[in-house]
Amino acid sequence: KNNKKNVLNYVKDLYNHIKQFTNEINDLELKEMKVIELKKLCKERKIKGYSKLKKKQLIKLLLQ
Repeated sequence: KNNKKNVLNYVKDLYNHIKQFTNEINDLELKEMKVIELKKLCKERKIKGYSKLKKKQLIKLLLQ
């Protein structure tokens, strides 16, 4: 029973690390994109209220 708990905790920690790493990659990729590309991505994801945002705001919105 204790081993199951340890394995479960390990898997949860691993998942959180992978999720954090993936977000970092996405952040770097988004920073490389132009504003028009970021807006296109917002449109494709059906995000509303992006049209007047600046690059940093667009990136923040896309990472939510």
